[in-house]
Amino acid sequence: MSRITSVSRNGDGRTAIAWRRRLPSSRAMSACSGSGGPPAPARGAVLDGRDIGTVVCPGADVKLFITASTETRAARRVKELREQGAPAIYEDVLQDLNERDARDTERRAAPLTVAHDAHIIDTTTLDADVVFERVCALVARALEEKEWQQ
Repeated sequence: MSRITSVSRNGDGRTAIAWRRRLPSSRAMSACSGSGGPPAPARGAVLDGRDIGTVVCPGADVKLFITASTETRAARRVKELREQGAPAIYEDVLQDLNERDARDTERRAAPLTVAHDAHIIDTTTLDADVVFERVCALVARALEEKEWQQ
C-alpha cells in the first residue's frame, strides 16, 4: 500500500482534512481553476472526494457519484476498521457518518451535491467486483464517445 493511500484511508487523516476543508477559502483554493490551487490532474487521473466533480474538476470527462445507504457505509467502515485492528462500534460509526453527511451537504462553500453530468452508482447491494465492472464499462463508453466526436 502506498504512503498516500495509507494516509488518506487513515481516520486521523480524514478528520484533519475535514477540519481544514470546512474553511470556504480552503475549498476555493483547492479548485483546479489555476487560482492558487493545485494544477489540474493529468489526463487519465482518478480523483476521490466529495466535491471533485462539482468544484475541483467540473470539466472532467467522466464523473461518478458512488453512494450507498448510510447503514451499509457504516457496516463497511466498521469491518474495515476491525480488519486493521482498530476498535469500532457500529452505532458510533453510523453517527459519525450521519454528522459528516449533514456537514458536507449543508456547508455554504461547495456543498456535497451530485454533478449534473455524473453517473450515479448505488453500491448498497453491490460487491466491489460488480462496481469495478460498471465503472470500467462507463469509462470505456465515455472514451469511445470522445474518440468518435474527434
